[in-house]
Amino acid sequence: DGEYVRDIEVYGAVIALNVNIKIYGLDVAHDVPYRHPNPNSRTREVYLIRYDTPPSEHYREYRPLE
Repeated sequence: DGEYVRDIEVYGAVIALNVNIKIYGLDVAHDVPYRHPNPNSRTREVYLIRYDTPPSEHYREYRPLE
């Protein structure tokens, strides 16, 4: 919380945490997927919602109902 990130930090998290991250924007055209380059059976899916506009983008985790 309270930290600002750009594409490079999100991609770093993908690598470091072994996750795929999908960021949902205002509509499908603004959704951005970040895929792990070498996923394996332990690679998890993480979903974020962008709720502000540049340059001050903020994100919240989205957890789909299981």
